[in-house]
Amino acid sequence: MTDEEKVVEGNRIHLLAPKRSATALAESAAKAKVTRAMQGFVQDTFSGYQRAQNELVEVIQAPLSSPEAAPARAERLAALCLTYRELWPYSYQDSKDLKTVGDVMQEAKRLDPGGKNGATCEIVQLMLSGRMLDAQGLTDSMLVEDSQTPVLFEIRGDLYLYTRDYKSAATYFSQASSLWKAWQKISVQEARANRDLKQFPQAMNLYRQVISKVPTHAVAKVELGLIEGLQFQHYDDSLGLLTTALDGKEKIPAQIEEAGTFGVATIQEKRGQTKKALEYAKRTLALNPSSLGAKAMIERLGGKVEDAEASTDQGQLSYLAEQDVRDGDYFAAQAKFKAAYEANPKNGVPAMRAGYCLWLLNQSADAIEWTKKAVLTDSKLTSAYVQLASYYALRYDYASAMQVLGKIQKLQPKSYEVYRGYAAVELQRNNWDGAINFANRALKIYETDLETYLIMSKAQLGKGQAEDAQRYASRAIELDFNNTEAHSLYGKSEARLRGVDSGAQYIQG
Repeated sequence: MTDEEKVVEGNRIHLLAPKRSATALAESAAKAKVTRAMQGFVQDTFSGYQRAQNELVEVIQAPLSSPEAAPARAERLAALCLTYRELWPYSYQDSKDLKTVGDVMQEAKRLDPGGKNGATCEIVQLMLSGRMLDAQGLTDSMLVEDSQTPVLFEIRGDLYLYTRDYKSAATYFSQASSLWKAWQKISVQEARANRDLKQFPQAMNLYRQVISKVPTHAVAKVELGLIEGLQFQHYDDSLGLLTTALDGKEKIPAQIEEAGTFGVATIQEKRGQTKKALEYAKRTLALNPSSLGAKAMIERLGGKVEDAEASTDQGQLSYLAEQDVRDGDYFAAQAKFKAAYEANPKNGVPAMRAGYCLWLLNQSADAIEWTKKAVLTDSKLTSAYVQLASYYALRYDYASAMQVLGKIQKLQPKSYEVYRGYAAVELQRNNWDGAINFANRALKIYETDLETYLIMSKAQLGKGQAEDAQRYASRAIELDFNNTEAHSLYGKSEARLRGVDSGAQYIQG
């Protein structure tokens, strides 16, 4: 592991990418490493996930011993994708990390194109890219086919938490737990759902079970401590849990650290410990400069907000911005993404996301300028180039769109995203043959890309080739049964082939 990939206390990490190795690894040694990886994984701690990542990468980068070993490799790739998901809050979340996840996903889908391992990696990639609705659709499709995979239930529950449907989330977490009791995250997630349903005794019991099994589980301690102190006024128990978690060696996500720190401040204020309350309020503001509660407390206790050192943690600001995206508050989101970019102007992802939000606010000129910043900041951020090209094309500036894609193609000549970007631009200007040509190139690199199949179906419809359009729509449906656009394209193709009534019957059925 390079120095860049090592974790330094207080710093973020880069996800560890498998690299091709010529050194063979005996299957017995590989199984031992996978066992150690899963032992770390189920603890649901930062250090446990780090161990899991390191062990899995060593196994995966060894050459395949035979074609028969492919299913086991796909399963291990899925485990690595799930590990990346858990390490994501601690990562830089930049183009390098996005590429690491994308490369592992492509390999998993190559080895398991229609199976749950490839789908698991794709779901993770969609979630980490902020495409929650797409992740939800694919997860629902997989659950129809496979009702015995606990991680799918956990992910679906997480997506319900994302939309604040806590009752459904609790149901899915309970099912996941019945299938895999060892993974402590499931219990933490179920506890969160119960907490948000105001079912505090059930939540507390689940948190305590986690802590009894993993005494170093700092997240469970923080969240249990907040309930103890803020809901039941058990201040001593609460402070004991919170301070041991916040001051311990185990890293926790920034937003949970912020909640725990402000919880200590709140409890200390209630106990009349003004000095301690002020100290923790300032620590909260250092973690999140946008915390209105911390600012109000500092002023209320006679402190000065400007004395609190503002955080420059781009990851925390981006996390808060993504929460605003979830809530549909794109104005607030773009402001936070801009602040995140200013906090770390070497990471183009927040600038790209700011551009995305500005586009949704119909501020197309600003959206283009911020997406340009992302491209200029990080020349390897492929998705920013594709986004910029899309915005140009939607403004009918096809020359600029093609120019942008030409630049990234020189840097990433084998990127399916770039070819798909070309296809989307050609589709936008009704060049059906051009769209089909570029989409075919994208599919040769990544043959299970849903979006490319949708482009192919639209282009074939544009050419009047309804049978081919339906074939590509059908393939898209195979990849994601719940994708409404794929079904719509299939129905349109059906109408062209067999009449409007047949098409309408398909859509209604």
